[in-house]
Amino acid sequence: MIIVKQKISVKEYLALGLYVWLEKPKKCPTCKTENSLKRIGYYTRWICGKSEEILARIGRVQCKNCKISHGLLPWFLIPRKQETTEIIARFLQFRILENMTLKKAMEESGSKKALRQKGAKWITKLWEKRKKLKNYMASIFNRFSTVMNKILDEKRKILYPLIHLIFEKSPDISVTLSYHNERFHKELNQPLI
Repeated sequence: MIIVKQKISVKEYLALGLYVWLEKPKKCPTCKTENSLKRIGYYTRWICGKSEEILARIGRVQCKNCKISHGLLPWFLIPRKQETTEIIARFLQFRILENMTLKKAMEESGSKKALRQKGAKWITKLWEKRKKLKNYMASIFNRFSTVMNKILDEKRKILYPLIHLIFEKSPDISVTLSYHNERFHKELNQPLI
């Protein structure tokens, strides 16, 4: 999966119609060969936004050298998640930073299908990756590792500073979550949530 940093909104992406041509990377992420990616088609995927659920096409590329194919995921999506980064970021903000209930946080996030189980699963995924997330954040914020050693090992007490650091001083939390998801995915080869 390649997360494409090209700035485009969900509406703009869908307005491109059947053949969405996001910029393809210069290098294959697997073998690092330059100018080796060719477009090979698409697959369909549901996108759950604030007001609607849409079936969208996700472009695919294949490396001429190693023959591995990759999906070209727009920046506002997270691998294997239907919700946009905006919905997930808002849910995490409401649930962890503002201490809302699962159901209320999901409703406030703007999700059309407010399923608290889905939100609970996102938090569980973050909880399972807390050590990797802590190390990832420490590599970005050097001060973070000393702060984290003083905090008790409980879900909210661990996730609160992590989410707070991710969203700190961010004018657009969905762009911020997308950025950190892309970096986390690149460094650890797995999605953040």
